[in-house]
Amino acid sequence: MYHRVVERMDTHDPSGNTITAAAFESQLLWLMSQGYRCVPLAAIAASADDGEQGGSLPDRTFAITFDDGYRDNHQVAWPILRRHVLPATVFLATDCIGGVNEFDRRPGPYPLSMLSQDEIREMHAAGNEFGSHTCSHPDNLTTLPRASLERELSESRRRIESILDAPCASFSYPHGKHNARIEAAVKDSGYGYACGAVGTRLDRYALSRLDAARWSGAALRIGLMERDVKWRARRTALIGALAARR
Repeated sequence: MYHRVVERMDTHDPSGNTITAAAFESQLLWLMSQGYRCVPLAAIAASADDGEQGGSLPDRTFAITFDDGYRDNHQVAWPILRRHVLPATVFLATDCIGGVNEFDRRPGPYPLSMLSQDEIREMHAAGNEFGSHTCSHPDNLTTLPRASLERELSESRRRIESILDAPCASFSYPHGKHNARIEAAVKDSGYGYACGAVGTRLDRYALSRLDAARWSGAALRIGLMERDVKWRARRTALIGALAARR
């Protein structure tokens, strides 16, 4: 999980969502040097359908995602991805397309340019996926009235499909906040899979991620090892629970 990729850290970033281009590329190069393979997010979602069996993809498989849709995803991150022929998924807060990050106005940094329709189309034509991150990037989907929730899910999907003239299959929960009701609403709105934030769940509508922008150097290796141990422990517990029910 990434948000912003910049040439240099020259703005205040209270959310810790920014990584430099050099650090971003260094992470990708290290992953590839260790035998990791980058795949589209849809492949991860399909693997999650195997549930307690642990997934059909081999170990050391990963997908790259960006939340929000900042313009630097096109200007800074995409040239790096192109250089290494790596696909990515970008989740768009559709009310901000072609504008600025209104949802960041309070914590900052603000204002920052967001992806334009032409930039989105260009990246999509090159094989990148675009998913929904709602319309307005609300703080907590679980507290929204039903009508507001339906707009955030349905209107954002329609906007992306109108820009790309292609289906929008993926969703990312703002701030990673969701529950069973929200997951069901996302499914009912026509999305095929959805990303959460940090965690160990690997369900089609709760694909947990790693907050890679917060790691550097040895911390990336340690973080991956910790995640692997926790995920395997969770899988073992699920298999045990299933066996007990039988």
